[in-house]
Amino acid sequence: MRAQTVFVVIDTNGAGRVVGVFESEPQAQEIHSVNPQYYRLTKVALNEVNPDCVRWVRDEQGRTKLERLSTQIRAVTED
Repeated sequence: MRAQTVFVVIDTNGAGRVVGVFESEPQAQEIHSVNPQYYRLTKVALNEVNPDCVRWVRDEQGRTKLERLSTQIRAVTED
């Protein structure tokens, strides 16, 4: 089963809050255009952990846990 792609707009100023999650890239781009100097638009697969985030976890136990959770989520959503 192919993962659904969604578009996430994140406010990179301050706490890095999610502004919104959209199925449509044009919708996300329109929101992003409101504040492009601080908003970041990224495309992600639904129900998947970004593999780049795993290496950002400071301790080995945390990295292992995130990898395990990611594998479990994939197993459930691929059925």
